[in-house]
Order: sequence, then structure tokens, then C-alpha cells
Amino acid sequence: NFHPDDLKTLDDIKRIPFTTKQIIQENIARYKERYHTTKGIQYVTTGGSAGIPLGFFEEKYVAMAREIAFIYRLWERAGYRIGDKRVVIRGKDIKGAKNGAYSCVLPIRRELRLSLNCMTDERLSVYIKMINDYRAPFIHAFPSSITILADYIKRKRVAPFPFLKAILVGSENLYDWQKELIEDVFGCRVYSWYGHSEKAVLAGGCEEHGHYHIFPEYGIVELIDSDGNQVTQRGCSGEIVATGFNNYVTPFIRYRTMDIGVVGAEQCSCGRNYPILEKIEGRLQELLVSNDNRLIPISSLNMHNTLFDNIRQFQFYQERKGEVDLNLVRAGSYSEQDDIHIRREISEKLGNSMRLNLKYLDKIPQTSSGKFRLLVQKLPVKYNDK
Repeated sequence: NFHPDDLKTLDDIKRIPFTTKQIIQENIARYKERYHTTKGIQYVTTGGSAGIPLGFFEEKYVAMAREIAFIYRLWERAGYRIGDKRVVIRGKDIKGAKNGAYSCVLPIRRELRLSLNCMTDERLSVYIKMINDYRAPFIHAFPSSITILADYIKRKRVAPFPFLKAILVGSENLYDWQKELIEDVFGCRVYSWYGHSEKAVLAGGCEEHGHYHIFPEYGIVELIDSDGNQVTQRGCSGEIVATGFNNYVTPFIRYRTMDIGVVGAEQCSCGRNYPILEKIEGRLQELLVSNDNRLIPISSLNMHNTLFDNIRQFQFYQERKGEVDLNLVRAGSYSEQDDIHIRREISEKLGNSMRLNLKYLDKIPQTSSGKFRLLVQKLPVKYNDK
């Protein structure tokens, strides 16, 4: 019951029903049929990190060109300029590498690309030499991949890179403990941004504060509670709903992202008159579910302390309400005392309504895109702000 002519102000968009991943997936053929041509479009799939895979159509080349323009503009906050060299640590398969190599240099793009596949201590030592030889002022990475490198440098007491100006991270939620570790090890700022493959919302970290500025020319962002009502009070959290301006083939209109954000201040001292998200609490699939149906953000567990000094990697895994497995890849120095301390401290943070099981693995599995997920959530999580 809504006609495009009814859209007179931005508030009128709230009269349009929400769109979900499931709705788009079930009607994807109709989106393609209504577009004026089938030429110059491509089918894109997301990683399904929220537990729901999604495929959609977008304009070939055009969509990515717009995206890159926004990302470069965002990176300018960190001092990046087009043509600056950077190290890229963001995927298992390296485009441009020959015979399955784990690294390659792309001279035209001014990039040294390093694979996330099997990031062992032996390979990380080789990567560090390559980074030192390439001397790029910027590293572009997943938060999880640069965290692994930072942990190695700290453990091995390797000298950091003196030529480094900034670390640029995206495509995953950046947790406070990760940011503290990365900045401490590399001695430079970490700049993060929030967005998705759907290209319906983009927000960049402020260089003066820790919050995120939403790009209003990229799309409209709303926050809603579990009943679909608007969340506007500063400090309150809600599900992020996005209306993107960049996809004319599969328009994402009032799209429920399944991500949780926190309303920020109305203004920022940096001078940008952009809407502000105080922080991104992560996806619904980054929340633990307790016995009493409490939702526990994985970010609240704050893993950056000496508790994990003898751990190479860790990952939470939940498939039963009120119970979570903590998978650990142990270092050779790991002892029974580490077991006791980890169990005690994490259990205290989780509370009495969550049982913690420690399990030991040889390695943590990666996603198809090479990411290391901090939480593998098998339960259907529904946001409940009550």
C-alpha cells in the first residue's frame, strides 16, 4: 500500500515494510525480471555469517567502483592516498598468485597480498620479512588476521614495523581487546569501518573518537527494537535497518541487517554532520544465549589480558542454550593452571546461567573467505531488548 509518489520526506520511508534476507532470497527472480536489462549485471553471494546465505544481483563493475570510491574516501582519514603501498591480509586464495602461492606483489595496485591459509608461526615469520622488505605504510586486513600477526609479534618479541602509519580493518567486527592489542603491538592507529557485501550501509570510524560516522549519501540507517519500533535515545541499542542507494538491480529497502548498533551523540567534535553509531555490538550470531534467554555479546568477555598468554587461538562454539564450548589451540607452555584460570574468569563473566566447556583443537577452522570467527553460533538468535 505504498507508491513511490508517496515519498515526500525521509520519514515517509518508515511506512514501507521491512525487508529481510529471506524475502530477498525468495523473490530474487522478480528483482531480476523488473530490471530494464539483463546485461551488465552479476550475481553476488554473501558468506552467510549470520546463518542465512544470501544471493542478489548488482550492476557489474559499477557497484564495486562506487564501493571503492567510498572506501578510499574513508581511508583518507588515516592519511591514505590513492597510489600508496599497502599490505593486504584478507583471503585464503590470493588473486594474481601463481601455482597456489601464499603471496604475491601486484605492482599496478601497489599491493603485497598475503594469504590467510595456514597462518603458522613458520609462515608468519616469512610474512614479517616480506612486510619489512616491501615497506608499505598501510596494512589492510580482517581484524582476526591482523590480531594473529600482532599476537605472534608480541610472543616472539619481534620489532614492529617503523614505517607503518595505520592499520585499516573491515569486513568483521573489531572488538575492543583486538584494537588495544593491535595498536599496542604496531604503535599506530587502527581505523575500522562497518559495512556488508549487500552495500546498503557504510559507516567509518572517527579519527578523533571511537564511534562510527554513517555515510548519509551511501544509505539511510535506522535502529529498531525487537517490536520494530524506532530506537533513537543515545546509548540504546537496536537492530540496524538499512536502505541503500547503490544497487538498482536488487534494491535493499528497510533491510534488516541482523546487526546490533548503539545510538551515538547528535554531533561530533570532528565537525562531520553525519549520523553517529556509538559502536557496533556485532551480529545477532555474535551473541551467546543463556539458560534464562539473556543475550551475551561476545565483545563483553574482553579477551585482551594475560589469561590467554599461552593460547595461540580460541573460538567460542554454541549449539545448546545455556552452554558454550571454548575451543583452544594451546601453546607448548600451556599448563593445568591456565585451564583453571581460563575456566574461572570466563565463567565469572558469563554468569551462572551459562555453562562453559573447554575443548582443545590443533587449529581453528576458517570460513570460505578466510575469516576466523570468534563465535560460531548454531542457535537461531532473536534480538530481544526487553
